[in-house]
Amino acid sequence: MCRPDELPASIEVRHDGRGYPVVPLPEVEIGDPAAAELLRRHRELRVA
Repeated sequence: MCRPDELPASIEVRHDGRGYPVVPLPEVEIGDPAAAELLRRHRELRVA
């Protein structure tokens, strides 16, 4: 577990009794340009 002033590297999402590590969206944006573009477009549409 991390300190309150730190962010976790991932969180665990549980589904049907199984756990899956999920990476925070900022990390996905850094590592995947297509995902970054999709998230940018989504944010633009939400503001409009």
